[in-house]
Amino acid sequence: MKKPNHAGSGQIRIIGGQWRGRKLPVPESPGLRPTTDRVRETLFNWLAPSIVDAHCLDCFAGSGALGLEALSRYAASTTLLEMERGVAQQLQKNLATLKADRGKVITTNTLSFLSQPGTPHQIVFVDPPFRQGLLEETLRLLETQGWLADEALVYVESEVENGLPPVPANWQLYREKVAGQVAYRLYQREAKESTMLINLGRLLMLCVWAFLLLNLFQPFPKPLNIFVNVALIFMILMHGLQLTLLKATQPKERRR
Repeated sequence: MKKPNHAGSGQIRIIGGQWRGRKLPVPESPGLRPTTDRVRETLFNWLAPSIVDAHCLDCFAGSGALGLEALSRYAASTTLLEMERGVAQQLQKNLATLKADRGKVITTNTLSFLSQPGTPHQIVFVDPPFRQGLLEETLRLLETQGWLADEALVYVESEVENGLPPVPANWQLYREKVAGQVAYRLYQREAKESTMLINLGRLLMLCVWAFLLLNLFQPFPKPLNIFVNVALIFMILMHGLQLTLLKATQPKERRR
């Protein structure tokens, strides 16, 4: 986690996985503060069913506390984005120390990098510097530029005072906690196709119930009842066909 108007140097400790207990240096840099052990422990408990073999993206890597922890817990890969050259160089050294060839550091401005067409990741960490207005645009770019796999998990840290961050409509809040002035949340992305399937299914069930109730109570004169029945049958058939076609186009394997 990064917070403004502070500087410091020290170390982070890997708290789980193959490098559990390893301590790694963190360079002196304004605003650099690692996500605490307590928060990381909670987060990676949430991620435990999904982290192994996942492709991860750490959008504001900083100390690398999140990205390196993911690698320690057998993520397939982690890409760490960091703008400060000195901090990025230390991340490279820490990867070399751990012999973590599944990790990659990119020295870049995160928003510029995410503006490019992306490759899907199963887990994404978003912990931007506070009070710099970076969160909303980061979340938007992740969704619109193809950085998220279907059903991706997105971890977001933000200031408690700001309330819920503005996330895309197809993201569902999965877990949420507060530690001091920091709110940390885990979202799960629903593929737009999955959202369409759910909505079509609900609409189909609504038509079926309307058809059954209409025939049970017959509230209209007979000619009108016949007309409404025909209309409902047509809608049921059309929505059923749409649902079948949409399911047929879904990939069999949704995760890498």
